[in-house]
Amino acid sequence: MSDNEYFNQGLYNYILYRAEGNGARAPRGTDLSSWMDHQDEGLKAMKQGAATEMTEDRKLVLDHIKFPWKHSNDERWNNNYQELVTFFEANGHCKVPRKTPVLGDWVAHQRREMKKSAEGKKSSLTDERIQKLDLLRFEWNLNDWDANFKLLTSFALTHGHCDVPRSQGSLGNWVYYQRERFGKMTMKEDQVEKLESIGFFEAV
Repeated sequence: MSDNEYFNQGLYNYILYRAEGNGARAPRGTDLSSWMDHQDEGLKAMKQGAATEMTEDRKLVLDHIKFPWKHSNDERWNNNYQELVTFFEANGHCKVPRKTPVLGDWVAHQRREMKKSAEGKKSSLTDERIQKLDLLRFEWNLNDWDANFKLLTSFALTHGHCDVPRSQGSLGNWVYYQRERFGKMTMKEDQVEKLESIGFFEAV
């Protein structure tokens, strides 16, 4: 099989693989996974100016189908973030449908990483990444903000304060995150006013 035939056959198989609802990377040990690794190696060689079968035209084709290049973690995160910026500018929010290839999975992953961080577990989310996502009014918890506020109001009426322990499930994590948002000045003004009205910022 010639190089062009190998590339085109792999491209066809990858498009078919994604169309069947599979994830971005093929399982290790499969012919498709080997083809994907070959494209990654070709791009790396091209960037280094070494001899390679990868061409700018092939890269454009692969970029067009959102091929998941094996960039460094920072490169991959920033590339996805820029896609989210484009989505936000077009839609006014960051609620990317899970059915949206790659970006939908990435957005869901950021929410999982924030949950891990809120629980004190190791997370890939840095303060810088959180701040960049907050600039896009990223909804970390898809539960309605007002619904959580009502739960907190009920808690405050019962306990006389808003200091919900993080160990107390989703409400505790939500409260923790609101304090982080306030400290970084990424909270909406009307949300600050609502929280002030129930003594959220008063010391216990």
